[in-house]
Amino acid sequence: MQTSITGNLNKSRNSGFTLFELLVVLSLLGIIAVFVVPRLGGVSGGGPEVVRRFVRGAMGQGRTLAKLTRSKVFIEFERKAVRLDGKKKMNLPDSARFRELILAGEDGDSEKRLLINRRGIAPSAIIRFETDEGLYSFLVSPVLNNVEYRSGPAGFEDFAE
Repeated sequence: MQTSITGNLNKSRNSGFTLFELLVVLSLLGIIAVFVVPRLGGVSGGGPEVVRRFVRGAMGQGRTLAKLTRSKVFIEFERKAVRLDGKKKMNLPDSARFRELILAGEDGDSEKRLLINRRGIAPSAIIRFETDEGLYSFLVSPVLNNVEYRSGPAGFEDFAE
């Protein structure tokens, strides 16, 4: 029998993939899916939990952009989309529609945009969205990176409980 330089027998290798090769392929597919799936269209569904995750993601992107560019960033709310600094447009979940933005310390007649300063800090706000399930109010606490929601037209005092 012939042996190779390392002394192992020159047998034909079993066909198949090693565990390591499979893990590498699966992790690459996972990384690709993170970038491809959101670009296939708007977010489907639109219950309050989906909208909560969307709002939290938009706030996180706005804070990151403000810190990276060291400049103010506006998050503008449109009926079916959100724009970061007037440029990047993110479609709302299919059944969600923007209704109103109320900044802390202001009445309901404020603009439809939220300012994030260059350090990534923004005031708390209540954002109201209409979904297929009804009207929901979302309390956005950018400093805590937290978004809570209540059914109906809730105010700041309703979230203090």
